[in-house]
Amino acid sequence: MKKEPFVSIIILNYNGREFLEGCLGSVLKTDYRNFEVIFVDNGSTDGSVEYVEKRFGDDPRLKIIRNERNLGFSGGNNVGIRHAKGEYIVLLNNDTIVEPDWLRKLVDVMEVRRDIGIAQPAILFLDTKKIQTLGNLVDRLLMLVKPLGYDRTFPGKMPRILKVTFPLGACLIIRRETLRKVGLFDEKFLIYHDDMYWGFLCWLAGYKAATILGARIYHKGRATISKFKRGERIYYDTISRVAMIIKTERTRVLLFRLLLFIMLWAVYIFLKSVREKAPRYVKRLVDGYIWSLKNIAYLLTQRKLIRRRIGELRHGALSSVLLPNPIVFKSIERRILSKLNK
Repeated sequence: MKKEPFVSIIILNYNGREFLEGCLGSVLKTDYRNFEVIFVDNGSTDGSVEYVEKRFGDDPRLKIIRNERNLGFSGGNNVGIRHAKGEYIVLLNNDTIVEPDWLRKLVDVMEVRRDIGIAQPAILFLDTKKIQTLGNLVDRLLMLVKPLGYDRTFPGKMPRILKVTFPLGACLIIRRETLRKVGLFDEKFLIYHDDMYWGFLCWLAGYKAATILGARIYHKGRATISKFKRGERIYYDTISRVAMIIKTERTRVLLFRLLLFIMLWAVYIFLKSVREKAPRYVKRLVDGYIWSLKNIAYLLTQRKLIRRRIGELRHGALSSVLLPNPIVFKSIERRILSKLNK
């Protein structure tokens, strides 16, 4: 019998004690045998670490790492990845509950489909059991980021695989060999510049990003991101999208695509600020543009490093999973979901 590949499951936590019984309790009951859990605490002050030590500390599969301060999603997960020993690495949010067969279903497909570099299970809402996302789609302008199937009834487990632009960071699995190509998360970005970044780089490196519908988990959602004020989220979203374009776009269209995005994003945020009567949105947008300008040398250096690490970038592969524009999402989503229900 073939030995199960070793898997490292990284659970990042920041003041999430209320979720840890459900999350760690379900993960440690996984029916897949060959795994470790790396619990990374991002400087919590709610007694999370003490609770985990007391409740789960006797389990030899569990390793606890304390960060002295909040390193964000990127920095915190990077700490866990550096300690991981697995052939596969799983990132799992602390506000999730998994089914016993979730990991086995993910690994079984990844072992057969060597072309898939990164994937997620079907992710359902913890309370309603409706779909939170079957993967995410992005348009070519980088204006729209949308979850597939949001708030719809899940048709049930099925042995199908969906091609997506990127998997949700709430639960994703990545190969060790793929990770060597795409690299760790960029720790200059506290939030947002993570799962979509890895998804783009996987496609550019010649791997596919997918959703493995036979695996299923449940996610509360926004347990950590909600701790950031709306204006702060706009700031981080802005610098992340600008950085994505600078790091990954083709050289011949880089300047055009960057200027087009800056203009369209500014219009979008301005209209949003008027609609929500929140002028601070515009201020944080401008702050984001200023940060990007000040850090342009860093971003261009990262652009070069990506090309050095990956080699020739497969922009055609990435383009195949980008929507032509933000308007067509609904029609494409309907077409994809109708096929799943057959």
